[in-house]
Amino acid sequence: MAEHKKIVDISRSDKNEDARLLLKGESTKIYRSLLDQLEKLVDVNEKGAEKSSADADVTYANARTWIIAMLLICMAAAMTLAVWISRVIARPLTEAVNVAQRVAGGD
Repeated sequence: MAEHKKIVDISRSDKNEDARLLLKGESTKIYRSLLDQLEKLVDVNEKGAEKSSADADVTYANARTWIIAMLLICMAAAMTLAVWISRVIARPLTEAVNVAQRVAGGD
């Protein structure tokens, strides 16, 4: 900003050639330096974005695996529980049917 102010002040005092030389000299060096720094910041930003994206992909894959595994475990537990409940209900009914058949048979 200080360099810009110098150029404007020199230009307003009708020393346009001096202003042009200052613009092409020190101002251009500062501009290129800032541009290099900006490119470095962009590179850091891009690398950070790529790393964040890769981390998010890994997190997604892990979460998906856990969800599928838990779903399969819950399905297996539900089937096991269903079989157990059906057997708990079926045994007394089978015994009752057997008793009824014996009574019907005259026993």
